[in-house]
Amino acid sequence: MARNPYRLAIFIAVMAFVFVAHSPAMAEWELLGSAGYKARLEQSVIDVGKSQGRYQAIGLEVTGSDVEIVDLRIVYGNGTTEELRVRDVFRAGSGSRRIALKGGDRFIRQIVVTYLPRGPFQLKVFGEPAERWVELGCRSVGFRVDRDVIKVGRFDGAFRKIRLRVIGNKIEVFDLQVVYGNGGRDDIRVRAIIADGGVTKPLDLRGDRRAIQRIEMIYRSQPNFKGTAAVCVDGLSAGL
Repeated sequence: MARNPYRLAIFIAVMAFVFVAHSPAMAEWELLGSAGYKARLEQSVIDVGKSQGRYQAIGLEVTGSDVEIVDLRIVYGNGTTEELRVRDVFRAGSGSRRIALKGGDRFIRQIVVTYLPRGPFQLKVFGEPAERWVELGCRSVGFRVDRDVIKVGRFDGAFRKIRLRVIGNKIEVFDLQVVYGNGGRDDIRVRAIIADGGVTKPLDLRGDRRAIQRIEMIYRSQPNFKGTAAVCVDGLSAGL
């Protein structure tokens, strides 16, 4: 029996940091899956798997033939869903705009696609990875104004933002000095009281993508019955 040229075929190829030469806007995004469809209104499922990472947006890419994408249903790792009404015709070789996900930082379990193809085609769905914060180090804090250093090491990666986290007590942070791998310095004025369990807003690093050698902090904890506290510094990887 001859093969039907419109036979359903779903190709799942989840991988880390797939670079698509003809899709420069998604150069650092991760391929979540791909699918080819019959030439009639259909609905198919792309299984992503909640263990593949967290994503804050998706994008579509079409090859082979034109196709009308009617809508998408995103099934998140916790079982909740998000309906995305697309209602747009994508020409072969084209891609979608960036489609932000509700909540902004979610595990994706499945993507359900409803479509009307104009011929044999393949649809690829890409995910924009959510921000990944790396703990650079922590220090215990006393009850007086103090200065401390968190050694990071210039070979531990490049970062574009940092943030402070506090555990065990309220802490008043005055200033930070970030020393980069090349010896350059960045003075960051914080002047904020951070509650126990609190996190500061992301603090931009001058020059954007920098390897950090150490972080010098001037701070003071606020005495209460909990005793001492710890302040931790996280870095946002420059690859995102």
